[in-house]
Amino acid sequence: MNTRMIVAASLLASLVPTSGVLAENEAAPERQPANLKELAPNTFVDLPNKLTDKPNWTEPVYAADAGILVAVVRKDRRSEPQTLHFDFNVGLWTAQDIETPSEVVGRPDRHVPPGVYDSKRRRVVYGGEWSYDPVARTWENLDVSTKLYGKTYPGAPDAKSANMVYDPVQDEILLFPYQGGANWDEWEDTRRLKGHLGTMVFSFKDRVWRRMELGREPIRQARTAVYNLYVRQWKLTEALAVLRRNSYADGLEKVKPEIIEMADAQRALANDTRNLATALAGRKGEDAYETAQFAEA
Repeated sequence: MNTRMIVAASLLASLVPTSGVLAENEAAPERQPANLKELAPNTFVDLPNKLTDKPNWTEPVYAADAGILVAVVRKDRRSEPQTLHFDFNVGLWTAQDIETPSEVVGRPDRHVPPGVYDSKRRRVVYGGEWSYDPVARTWENLDVSTKLYGKTYPGAPDAKSANMVYDPVQDEILLFPYQGGANWDEWEDTRRLKGHLGTMVFSFKDRVWRRMELGREPIRQARTAVYNLYVRQWKLTEALAVLRRNSYADGLEKVKPEIIEMADAQRALANDTRNLATALAGRKGEDAYETAQFAEA
């Protein structure tokens, strides 16, 4: 088993302070670095942490071409961030004597995604915005933007607890958010936000983050048509609830014209729904997955 793979699996333990509380004047016992050449397979090893500023959490990124493991940390919000390299020979993290941009580890107004290795350019991309050359030990601002809902925003998507992966075939970075992102898709109709933004994709060609649309254009059109019917039904339901409340105060006769108008709108919606269902029922995709997408819609 590759020694570096084993080490990478046990690195978080090296950065998190050991459990237990020491007395004010009691020094932590000195520990020797683990012998990385003799690590047992499938075993976690607690590695010594001799950093001056002990971070509470980090997500290391392995730059495979250079054989360098990189982490960016800071002790707290007031501390300057540090760029760390893991020394595989002695099993210790070492802080690099370089200036690390503070935006790499977060901004006060938003969350920042973690890091990912770009194997084409041999760089580590942090936060979807900054590129780090582990050999030259230099940082570069990628000057990215995010396109959402017809608008362009500076920087990467606002996403919390996200994961990223680099796709060397398409030369893109995929971002899988868990929380945040200000998903406004249903806000106008439901006044509720979804729990996540959806899959985002970053293209190095124009350095823009966009939300990924799954499926070919016919499938996207079918989903949009179904969603538009849902919005029409939701608005009719809400309007009917309002009319029901008004009928108690104004009397049924006063709201009767609106009820008749709403009934016409409901019949039109039902007719459009039947027509769309008939159209989608006869659609065949290029494979079983696409055909199933039409059936689900």
